[in-house]
Order: sequence, then structure tokens, then C-alpha cells
Amino acid sequence: MSNLKRIEKYLAKLAPRLPRHKRQNVLEELRRNLTDYVTELTAQGIDEEEAQQQALDELGDPTALAAEYGGGRVIIPATNYHIFKAVVFTLIVVHLIATILATVFAIDVSLVILRAPNLQNMPVPHVIWILATQALADIGIVTLFFWWLNITLPRRLGGRKIRIRMVEAKPHWAGLIGPLVMLGVVNFWRDDVLALYTLSDGVWEHVPILNSQFVAYYLWPINVVLVLSLAVHTFKLLSGPTATTAGAEFIYRLATFALTGAMLSFKQPFVLPTEHSEVLHALFTGIFQVGLLAALFAHAFMLYRAGARLFDRINKH
Repeated sequence: MSNLKRIEKYLAKLAPRLPRHKRQNVLEELRRNLTDYVTELTAQGIDEEEAQQQALDELGDPTALAAEYGGGRVIIPATNYHIFKAVVFTLIVVHLIATILATVFAIDVSLVILRAPNLQNMPVPHVIWILATQALADIGIVTLFFWWLNITLPRRLGGRKIRIRMVEAKPHWAGLIGPLVMLGVVNFWRDDVLALYTLSDGVWEHVPILNSQFVAYYLWPINVVLVLSLAVHTFKLLSGPTATTAGAEFIYRLATFALTGAMLSFKQPFVLPTEHSEVLHALFTGIFQVGLLAALFAHAFMLYRAGARLFDRINKH
């Protein structure tokens, strides 16, 4: 073969998505198989460029192929990506319009996952932060919805031409789902998730139980760590496995570990209504602290792995 640029370009896209322990073996095997197949096609009189493209088309999207080798899971299949973007855009626009209407009429609206806050009399930076985290949480919810239900949808929408962009089906989006959804839980739904639900006169009522002091101390640090997580995972998607991305991940893991440890020191994260017993309060606090302790050990392990990865990549350079 005189020139296999397309194959090498394909393999270059595939390489950073493959598990490190099997990367070289997989690449060598694929290069050999593709080269042999191109040789067969050119022997049949097919132009070499066309033969390469045909071989790559049959092999499929490099992201989906990497997932088959254990290099991450394709959260949004490429054939569904245009539908995913349309749903994300629609939800963000609907959410924004609902928020504007809630602000105009000076009301707070809450409907399942759609909370439209009243933004009147709020400082501009606070309004920008609310709208930004609201949009990010919407993306996380739609992503989670598509992933869990494994939605299969047509390639085309009602008479419109859709250009499928295969490279946009990222396997490592899994790292973005948690922070995106957590932004929504932390900023919009915390009083719905962390609440006691009681039935009074045939009507369900909920009483938020998260300590306001705990929120005042830790809301912004938690938000900073979540945004840092989004930034690091996005950087990894764009840059691949480099020493810089390993350093960014190490900083993020260190910040998460430190924040989790600090939250463990807070003695009373919940404030329950006075009519409830101390046993219930101890139960909530115990579950909360056990969860944080488990997260602390998990983050310690991930911090160690991030440090080892950083050390390894620095040595290679």
C-alpha cells in the first residue's frame, strides 16, 4: 500500500478512546486487517482512496468501536444525536420562557423536573448563574433519559434533512452526566429531594429538612467543584490523554476529596420539625455521613489513580 492516510487518521481518532492495557494490540490488529482488506479491494480494480473509505465505513464509527473494546460507553448513539440536540434545545427554551413568565408574574413554579424561579430583585450575577446551571441541569436530565431508556428514533424528522455527525457520539460523556444532574439537584431541587413528605387532610405536603447554614457554607464550594468537573471532563474529551489533562483531573480530584472531608465535619446537616423524634434526626444524619464517608474513600482511590496517571504521563515527556 502506497498511502493509507485515511486509515491512519481513523486509528489516530480511535487510539485515545481505547483502554490503555490493550491499545497497541488492538491498533496493530486493526491496521493489519484494514490493510489486507484494502489490498483485496484494490486488486478488484477499486481506487485505493475508495477502498480505504469502504473498509472504514464497514468498521463503523471509531467511538462506537472503542466502546466494544471497553473504551467507554456510547451514551448517545450517533443516529440519535440530532434528536438528542433537538430535545435539549427545546427543554432549555421552554425552561427559559417559563422562568421569564414566572419573573414577570412574580411567582415560583415547580412541575416535576421543571422549576421556574422568580428572578425579580436578584443581582445580575446571581441571575446569570441560575440560568446557566438551569441549562446545564436540563442537558444532564435529557442525557440521562436517553441513556437509561436506550431510545431508538428515526434518522429524519418530519420532512427535514438531517446530517448525522458520527464523531459527536462521545463515549466519555458518562463523566458529565453526574455533575450535570447534580447541578440541578443542588441548585433547584434540593428542597424537593431532601424533604419530609407528609399527608395532611388528604393533601401531600413536603417540609425541606436541609440545614440553611449547611447550604450557606457549602452551596458555592459544591457548585465550584461540579463546574470544575464539567470543565475537566470536557477538556479530556477535546484533548485526549495528555499530561495537562492528567494534571487538571488531579486538581479536580483533590478539590473533591477536600470538600467531601470538610462536609463530614458538619455536625447538623439537617433540621427536622420539632414534632419528629431525635431518632429520625439521627437516622438522616447517619445515612448522610455514611454516604459522605463512602464518597471520601472512593475519591481517595480516584485521587491516587489520578496522581499515578499524572506521574506516568510526566515521565513519558
